[in-house]
Amino acid sequence: MHIFELSSADYQEPDGDQSKEDFQFCKSLQELKDLRSQLHYAADYCKATFCKAGDKKMVVENTKNMYAGQWLLL
Repeated sequence: MHIFELSSADYQEPDGDQSKEDFQFCKSLQELKDLRSQLHYAADYCKATFCKAGDKKMVVENTKNMYAGQWLLL
């Protein structure tokens, strides 16, 4: 099975054969997989906004500030 084809059923609490680190890695991988569509949407939006903008430097700065602010809230 390819690593990106794991389903949520593959993520179970660690038992004697699986360490907590393995479990955490699998859980984190699933979270990233779940966020994939949101990340693609955000990237497409940023690309479209940048391509349409007259002042590309301003768009880059606004995008950086917007996402940096969101990460600080997390």
